[in-house]
Amino acid sequence: MKSFKLLALVLSVLLLLTVLLACGEEAAETAAEETTAAETTTVEETEPPIETELKVNKAIKILAGAEGEITARLKIDPSKDAALTIASSDENVAAAAAASATPGDDGKAAIVIKGVALGKATITVTTSDGITAETEISVYEEQIIKEIAFTDPEAKYFRGYHSMSSGKVENGIFTSDITGGDPYMEYHDKKMGLNAADIGIIRFYFKSTASDGSMQLFFLTDTVTGYNESASLKTTAETGTADFEICDFDTSESPDWAGLFNAFRIDPSSADSGNVQFQKIQFIKRVEG
Repeated sequence: MKSFKLLALVLSVLLLLTVLLACGEEAAETAAEETTAAETTTVEETEPPIETELKVNKAIKILAGAEGEITARLKIDPSKDAALTIASSDENVAAAAAASATPGDDGKAAIVIKGVALGKATITVTTSDGITAETEISVYEEQIIKEIAFTDPEAKYFRGYHSMSSGKVENGIFTSDITGGDPYMEYHDKKMGLNAADIGIIRFYFKSTASDGSMQLFFLTDTVTGYNESASLKTTAETGTADFEICDFDTSESPDWAGLFNAFRIDPSSADSGNVQFQKIQFIKRVEG
C-alpha cells in the first residue's frame, strides 16, 4: 500500500513538472515572437512642413504707357496651393496684367505690370496661405534733354575710331564698318555740359549686322576725365534686324554718373566684323510723379 502511494506521488510530481515545462516553453516562444515583432517594426518619420517664403523686386520703374515685369520667387509646402494673387494700391497709376500667377517648377513667376499714368503705386503679391510681399512701382514720363540727329553729310559727329571705318551719313543715317577687334568710336564734343542728374537714359536707335550685340558706353564728366570701366554703361542689342532697335543705357547703373556730362565713347559690339548704323541718339530725363 505504501509503495502504491509513493508511486502515485511520484507520478503527480512528474505530471506537474511536465505542465510547468510546457508553460515555460510557451511563454518563451511568445516572448520571442514579441521581441521579433518589436525588432522588425519600422517607425515612419514625418517630414516637417516647408515654411512659406515669398520674395519680389523691391522697386521697379515703368514708362507710362509701357509694361514692366516683377519676378516673384516662391517657396511653399507641396500640400499648399502655389497660386499667387496680385493687387495694386492704385490701378490708375500701375495695374497688373493678370490678377493671379502660378510659379513654374523653379518657383519663379513673371508678373507683368502696366504703367498707366505718372505716379507711384504698390503691387502686393499674396500666397494662398496669406504671406505677402510688395513692390514699389514708379511710373515715369520721358523728356528729351538733347538729341543727336545725323544730318551732316561730313559725318563730323564722331572721331577717335578704333577698328571702325570713319563712317558716312546718308539720308540721316550714320553708317560705319567694323574692321577688327575691340571696335569703338568717340563723340567728338567734349563740352556738352549736360547735367548728369537730368539724364536717366541714353537711347540709341541702332541697327547692326555684327554677330554680337553687346554694347558698352564709356562717358566723361567734369570729374571723370579718362575712359574707364567704372564710368561705363552696358546694354545688349538685337542684331541682324531689318528695323532700327531701341537700345537704352540706364545711367543709374554707374556710381560715377554725376556732375556735368561732357563726352562719350560707344563700343557697338564685341565682334570683329559687321556693319553698324545709327539713326539718332537721345539723352532722356525721367520725369517721376
